[in-house]
Amino acid sequence: MIDVDPLSRIVSLMLVVEARPSRLEASGAWALRFGGGPDVRFGHIADGPLWLVPDSVDAHQLQTGDCFVLTGPDAAVLATDPTLTPADGHAICVTSTRGTARFGSEGEPSSRVEGGQIVVDPASTKLLAAILPPVVVLRGGGAQAEAVRAALARFFVEAGSQRLGAALVASHLGQLVTLAALRESLDHGDHGTRRWLAAFSDPLIGEAVRSVYADPGHPWTVAELATMAYMARSSFTARFRALTGESPRALVLGLRMRIAARELRSSARTLASIGEELGYSSEAAFSRAFKRAIGVAPGAWRADAQPLG
Repeated sequence: MIDVDPLSRIVSLMLVVEARPSRLEASGAWALRFGGGPDVRFGHIADGPLWLVPDSVDAHQLQTGDCFVLTGPDAAVLATDPTLTPADGHAICVTSTRGTARFGSEGEPSSRVEGGQIVVDPASTKLLAAILPPVVVLRGGGAQAEAVRAALARFFVEAGSQRLGAALVASHLGQLVTLAALRESLDHGDHGTRRWLAAFSDPLIGEAVRSVYADPGHPWTVAELATMAYMARSSFTARFRALTGESPRALVLGLRMRIAARELRSSARTLASIGEELGYSSEAAFSRAFKRAIGVAPGAWRADAQPLG
């Protein structure tokens, strides 16, 4: 049996373009609205309690020590009182001093939030949207919240010092926050996360899915994967789609392109080398497949890379 840790595989495929830390100190009664988007937004309630009110899912009351991760496109309100009309959170944050935004009435801050944004590439955004709920809350007493708090503390030190290696710390922070959200989501029975992970452990198609992830460059065919599962092609494809939400061909192609996108921006490998590893017979064939899937040629994708940190 192929032994592939699905959570580790997901995290290893994430390409973190940038991680942006931020702090918010506020006093009195207040409410701030933060816009949505493709970025992963996260926070640690250093002093609470506070309300987190996303647009399309239930509100959460957060206590000191709790953490949250937002992966959906929804805007969300962070507030001491969710009935207040919120101010523009982005406008407040851009006026921050040394990375700390301040809001509310004068006096000692009664609320503090530490967090930020993780900017990932479009392929990673699509992957996270497929397997994570839009909001994950990590309660303060749990191991996942503790891991996020520790990672944030380290990241704020690194971001303030501008030391060499800050890019690697930023990437690891993004990976750790995502892993914590995935574990929390799995532990609490989120349907989307469990559905995706169920494909790995399914008694019929599990071996085929794990094999694809273990060797994405193999010239997989539906017939070969169905044989591995001892199923007819039509039955295999139907079960595969029911569990993963996509066809076998789409899963193989998507996995290859996520790996290619990561390699193009995180290494100096040639297009031919990356394409060969992923099962393409020539650099031209790889380039055509990449452009169809991502929308730009691999050379342009690499040239558009932004530095981390």
